[in-house]
Amino acid sequence: MSRLIVKNLPKNTSEAQLRAFFSAKGEVTDIKQLKDSEGNFKSVAFIGFRESGQEETLMQYFNKNYIGGCKILVEPAKSTADTSIKKWSKNSATQEYPSKPLPEDLDSTRLYLRNLPYSVTKEDLQVLFAQHGEIEELHLPIDSKSHRPKGFAYVKYRTTESAVMAFDKLDRSVFQGRLLHIIPAAKKPEPISEIKAKSSYKHQLAQELKKRAKNSSTWNTLFVNSDTVASAMSEKLHMTKGEFLDKDNTDLAVRVSMAETKILEEIREWMKNHDINFEAFSGDRNSTPRSQEIIIVKNLAKGAVMSEINDLFSRYGNVCRCIMPPSKTMAIVEFRDTASAKNAFDKISYTTYRALPLYLEWAPQHTFDTPHEDIETVTTTNANTIFVKNLSFKTSQEALKTHFEASGKVKSAKIIMNKGLPCGYGFVEFNTEKEAGKALRNLNNSLLDGHALKLSESKTSVVIPKKRQRSPERQDEEEEDLRSKLLVKNLAFEANTTELKEMFQNFGELKTVRIPTKASGGHRGFGFVEFLSHEDAEAALKSLQNTHFYGRRLVIDWAKEESTLSSLKQKAS
Repeated sequence: MSRLIVKNLPKNTSEAQLRAFFSAKGEVTDIKQLKDSEGNFKSVAFIGFRESGQEETLMQYFNKNYIGGCKILVEPAKSTADTSIKKWSKNSATQEYPSKPLPEDLDSTRLYLRNLPYSVTKEDLQVLFAQHGEIEELHLPIDSKSHRPKGFAYVKYRTTESAVMAFDKLDRSVFQGRLLHIIPAAKKPEPISEIKAKSSYKHQLAQELKKRAKNSSTWNTLFVNSDTVASAMSEKLHMTKGEFLDKDNTDLAVRVSMAETKILEEIREWMKNHDINFEAFSGDRNSTPRSQEIIIVKNLAKGAVMSEINDLFSRYGNVCRCIMPPSKTMAIVEFRDTASAKNAFDKISYTTYRALPLYLEWAPQHTFDTPHEDIETVTTTNANTIFVKNLSFKTSQEALKTHFEASGKVKSAKIIMNKGLPCGYGFVEFNTEKEAGKALRNLNNSLLDGHALKLSESKTSVVIPKKRQRSPERQDEEEEDLRSKLLVKNLAFEANTTELKEMFQNFGELKTVRIPTKASGGHRGFGFVEFLSHEDAEAALKSLQNTHFYGRRLVIDWAKEESTLSSLKQKAS
């Protein structure tokens, strides 16, 4: 622990003076000035430092130093659990974990932590409390405005024994310079359902879907809505969606699957160009570690708008990143803290957006090559320039300039255009900073052409990302691979050899295509596709891995030459 007791302080010493004085040797996390019953300072204070094991260094530096003409005495503070300490009152004794049965509203495996430093992290608490047993859940509330911890947390263990042990060992101990207070916590309240439905059946179904949203075994990371795929591809091909989905085409199922494959290839390329680690999406979906701040938003309808998705998620916390590929079939949203992300995940899962339910999934860890905290932003403020948004598309630059001239002389007014069309925002530059400040105070939320203007200081930002170096471990594993035969599982029973051939021949020349059949008729749900070259087979494997065919997601892997029919049946089941 790094907690000091300081004696012989001047009577008029303030907390700010103590913080400024002792911050010379490290981050001060706690200052407690002892006072008598009348509120008079006793000239004694406790000072807590974030770094542990620094007592001797701090004593040598501060002991017998002077504050306000008084020579101070500095000693290491003792834990309240130390039996050598004389208790000042009956209330100063170390409390014990209740031996009697807890009230029904308390959880014997859940602890409530108080007096935490505002700089504490979830990882700090995880390391401290994991020493006493397996942790089931750790919740550190974050203030939505300051984005710092609120000073308390909850820890839930798997067993009561672990909770009791943590309580006995850590209560009243010094943690990052502060005395840690622990009490048994109340049971976690059941979430209140906000689902509205016209019938009890729909209500129950919606509840079940929300529960299943957290089950990672049902996730398909790169799932895209088939209707959105059809809309995107028909737009690329300059045809109507009806023409693209013409039911008279015999290869309709193959056409839709290949369209989905094309969209997924575009998403992969977009990921590589937007600082997204695509390798994180390539592992086994059940065993891949998941982030607790980044959410993948799927099943987006045609016409999805990134700003609408950002606004939807921003209701539940501070969104630091929201991106969407050009096809608008999915989005990735990153929150600054875990608590906000979990709240958004619970509230938004399966809610309707543009007539379609949103499918949410926790993104893999290390989704972004550049974490948001590693992005340096160099910001300069143009004090005499105002950024104006929520402009009507009818507003002209002359009208904008006239509207702001009531606050001072306008040097220039510019509305940002894109391909000749207004974007809904612009900039107004004044001659002086004083005039710009007056406009900010008086004209924010003022009406212009029926729109309430939103004003802020204009800022110029330069983002400097710190690239994360990828490990070259794969280079050592690369060996010459000559495999050219693929095993295709999870085939729909409507699929046939002709359709499978039409789908895979887009990637190269085929040697054989075979779907094993049952003696009673029909196929067994898997097939084999063999190419003439390994390169073509590998391209098909990568491109079709997340493609749906007749509504089923294809599961593709390299076929083993020694595979028996019985082992293949076992794999396909």
